Amino acid sequence: MYAFSQEHQMVRGLIRKWAAAKLEPRLDALESGEPPYEVMRDFVKTFGIADMVRASFAKQEAAEAAGEAPQKLAGLGSGDPAMGAAVSVELSRVSPGFSMALGASLGLAGGAIMGKGTLEQRRRWALPILSMEKIGAWGMTEPGAGSDAFRSMHTTATPKGNGFVLNGQKTFITNAPYADTFVIYAKVHRTGDETPLEARPIQPFVVERTDKGLATGKPMRKMGMHTSPTGEVFLEDCFLPADRMLGEDKSIVGKGSAKDVFHSERTGMAPMCVGIIERCLEIATEYAKQRMTWGKRIAEYQLVQEKLARMFMHLQNCE
Repeated sequence: MYAFSQEHQMVRGLIRKWAAAKLEPRLDALESGEPPYEVMRDFVKTFGIADMVRASFAKQEAAEAAGEAPQKLAGLGSGDPAMGAAVSVELSRVSPGFSMALGASLGLAGGAIMGKGTLEQRRRWALPILSMEKIGAWGMTEPGAGSDAFRSMHTTATPKGNGFVLNGQKTFITNAPYADTFVIYAKVHRTGDETPLEARPIQPFVVERTDKGLATGKPMRKMGMHTSPTGEVFLEDCFLPADRMLGEDKSIVGKGSAKDVFHSERTGMAPMCVGIIERCLEIATEYAKQRMTWGKRIAEYQLVQEKLARMFMHLQNCE
């Protein structure tokens, strides 16, 4: 079993206190449709994440200007996967949807631009997202392209003048209804190119809320994760300057960028699940201690004890 370090446990304790004071009291409103971004900004401000990001980015700029290898940007987790997991566990104990929306903005959108963008792209779009000045959304999934996203993608980027024209639709996009900055993946479609659509190169583009031709749908009504706004993105003749294509070497960004983000997203699901299980076990145990039947607390019945023990062992295995 993996064990969090003393530092990780200390951070977990601080986040648990913050969540109890700031997140839980707003949970009913957030679950009813109130956007979570005000609370997210409070979280980022409380733990000094924005200041860490700006200071780290300044060092990164200086290093690149001096011809040195860029340093990894500090921020949520500060490059320590276990620290990022600790944050996710604690937020997910209270609201996994909140954790998902925060992670989609900082990790998926902000992380994609910071990981693959040029210095100017990182300064212009990633830094505001990672400091929570702007909200980010990451657009890959389409109505007919989910598990087979690369091959089945129909969103296109057609070269025109000194830029590209994007057309297509994305769906189930976290933060889409309210995001300021979008990372949109599209297949480059050049006039006269006979290459089948499924085989065309894929590239990520940065799209801003104010760009003409971009529209988003209302928040979807979902079974759960209500604190994570989810919606559709529509692109109709949306012209973007050439510098909106992410990265310096356009031949290597594409699918590699998306796969890197997929890895981050998938590994980020595990600590969310641990947080959910941990909280469920606490609630179930507390209920079993209080619920009375036939003059006994149900926690005294062996069958209930076995169920709680199994839940505990599953939690230990997850950790």
